[in-house]
Amino acid sequence: MPTTKLHNSRVNFSVIHSNEVEFLVCTSTVGNRRIKYVENLKTGKRAFPTTEQIRSVSDDTVLIPTIDLDKLVEILIKEVN
Repeated sequence: MPTTKLHNSRVNFSVIHSNEVEFLVCTSTVGNRRIKYVENLKTGKRAFPTTEQIRSVSDDTVLIPTIDLDKLVEILIKEVN
């Protein structure tokens, strides 16, 4: 049984299929939902979002800026593919 330190529900993992390849997407559940990294499950290569990438998919025209997580995942998938 995991200890309390290991069971804190601070991240979620999702598997995304793109071009017949599986990618693991790790997202934070603390505060604003954000992507921690995307990993190619075949090669093990990981991509961590940069500030520039996050800014490129942010909508700053609204009162509370929002990030298009789907677009950010697509950018990171291209990076690790």
